Amino acid sequence: MHLTNNAVQQFDKNYGKLEEGNQLSFKQGSQIIKEQTGQDIDFYTLLNEDILNIILMTMKCVDQGRLNPQNKKYQFEIFGYDFMIDESMKPWLIEVNTNPCIEETSQLLKMLLPRMIDDAFKLTLDYLYPPPKNFIGASSA
Repeated sequence: MHLTNNAVQQFDKNYGKLEEGNQLSFKQGSQIIKEQTGQDIDFYTLLNEDILNIILMTMKCVDQGRLNPQNKKYQFEIFGYDFMIDESMKPWLIEVNTNPCIEETSQLLKMLLPRMIDDAFKLTLDYLYPPPKNFIGASSA
């Protein structure tokens, strides 16, 4: 079992024993599963074929009025989806967080979280306030 909730795990004696912050990249996770079980798993395929469909289904299940009760334009929210993957590589949704932790508790998160926030702004703020054509932003490098 591998649970990545730092708020829960950080107090365990095995926290960080195998990897920093008990967090693995898709590549690292695939390597460990291959070493331990001999099974090849492509997490990108799992994400695109199964996990994204589950996320889409949850969004379709929510009354849209609850997501935006004042019907305000030009707003967004970042959700945190927690999944478990069983031994047959089937993903199971555990919960959806409306206020996910975006603390950079490992090198992996230090790489991923700024990109995620930058992408959220590009999809929202840049749509309303596009940067000038010759603008060279920090994330364009």
